[in-house]
Amino acid sequence: MPSSSSCCSLCAHTLACLFLAASFVSRPVAAAGQLGEEKFIGWAGDTYNPRELPSAVCAHASRAMVQVISWKPRAFVYHNFLSDLEAAHIIKTAAPQMKRSTVVGPGNKGVVDNVRTSAGTFLLDIKAPESGGETAFPHSEGWLHPEVGEPSQGPFSECAKGHVAYKPKRGDALLFYDVDPSYKNLDPASMHTGCPVIEGIKWNAVKWIHGVPFREDDYLRNLKKPPKPAPDPGDCQDMHPLCEQWAASGECTKNADYMTGGGTGQGSCRRACKDCQPCALEDKQCRAANRAKGGYLNFDANELKLFELGTSLEM
Repeated sequence: MPSSSSCCSLCAHTLACLFLAASFVSRPVAAAGQLGEEKFIGWAGDTYNPRELPSAVCAHASRAMVQVISWKPRAFVYHNFLSDLEAAHIIKTAAPQMKRSTVVGPGNKGVVDNVRTSAGTFLLDIKAPESGGETAFPHSEGWLHPEVGEPSQGPFSECAKGHVAYKPKRGDALLFYDVDPSYKNLDPASMHTGCPVIEGIKWNAVKWIHGVPFREDDYLRNLKKPPKPAPDPGDCQDMHPLCEQWAASGECTKNADYMTGGGTGQGSCRRACKDCQPCALEDKQCRAANRAKGGYLNFDANELKLFELGTSLEM
């Protein structure tokens, strides 16, 4: 749920920890003439010790494991993918940009509808609800092993019963493929639903991974010059030096999606278009009104308590 660049850096950091944990070995000294033969772990009596980690930051990786839960769809659970600190960082980074998710409406426009009540910005589970909130696959063809289902995950809600499903747990990640191994055909078994949260709050971060190049030019450009994080929508800022000029020429109505967000994005020129009110930094009521007008959520402080870390966020 942070910006894409933040999410990628967090994922890359965590993966690096996992890879370090997997490759850190205890190796005896090789006899002369054997150096060229040490090609694989175990070749010269190597031993694997996942607790011998190079940094305490990656200590949670020693508990990491990948579990295959189904082949139709191809679905895997990465247990302990995120540490508590990383999960807390995602919430802190994402909270200012959270707004209601939309569905496709008339004219291919994104519209808010009660059929979809989630809010998101960018399936890593960073806060699990007390009940409900599973990701279920209604067209699945069964568990790889029955015991990895409800018997080991705990009771499912009615929405998930009878299907391959994943019950969210903080720090875990669910990976599934929506195409077959050729990356050419959709896998019908991957059709999925997010079950309603019955009790509690669910935070998860969705990251799409493409098996074939997608918008390669954008990707290479962002590698050279990463996009800047968007400001808090409550601050009422213009994000381009020509906003006033564009507003004067009528772009606020002609190009509303870019200028004010059009009900989906933040908008680059809300201040010039008078779509928000400049506020003093300490004026929380004014900033909350700006967020609400742009479709962004205003959280209760209790909703942003960061697990057992004992801290909360103010917006």
